[in-house]
Amino acid sequence: FPALAQPIFVPSPTSFAYENGFMPSVAISGTSVVEVHQGSTKAGGSLWYRSALIQADGTVICAPKSIQYDMGGRPSVAVSGTNVIEVHEGTANGFGPLWYRTGQIQLDGSVAWSDSHQYDNGGKPSIAISGHDVIEVHQGTANTFGPLWFRTGLILPNGIVVWNNSYQYDNGGAPRVGMSGPNIIEVHQGTANTYGPLWYKTAQFQQGGRVTWSATAYYYDSG
Repeated sequence: FPALAQPIFVPSPTSFAYENGFMPSVAISGTSVVEVHQGSTKAGGSLWYRSALIQADGTVICAPKSIQYDMGGRPSVAVSGTNVIEVHEGTANGFGPLWYRTGQIQLDGSVAWSDSHQYDNGGKPSIAISGHDVIEVHQGTANTFGPLWFRTGLILPNGIVVWNNSYQYDNGGAPRVGMSGPNIIEVHQGTANTYGPLWYKTAQFQQGGRVTWSATAYYYDSG
């Protein structure tokens, strides 16, 4: 594409209601979609997932119903191939134990989940996956602004994740992370206010689960 060309986003002609809930997170790999959400506005309650398949014309065929898979709050999900990984808060306090679950997408589109395991403490986690490599980011305090931490891991064939240590990589709030191959991008709020500068940071996933972050975060918008 020319250097100044802008990507073209073609929206669907309308929005479609697919469920009721709170704090949704969605991931896609190929045409397979997995969505997770809280079952109510109350954190620490039921967590539900719904699988779907994107059709050639852009429509989405959702599974007939959502299925409860755990209890917690603020879930985040990522998919790579048939590998699924989900992270969530374990309490209604906004800070405390963080839990993960892995899964495998089945031929009928459902997800066969492993057991839940605690992997850290924090708040507002976000997860990304590429192949069997995962990276997770979260707030280090219950405050809306403070240290941000990341943790990498490797999904084993039995669904267990071998996690590396957590390391602080920046300060901010409400972090979100994405990964494609070794390329990582992370975004976060830059102040304790609900509206203000938004910052991004890029990184490279290295052998052994190490991550080389950009020297600084960069402002890209406000929101």
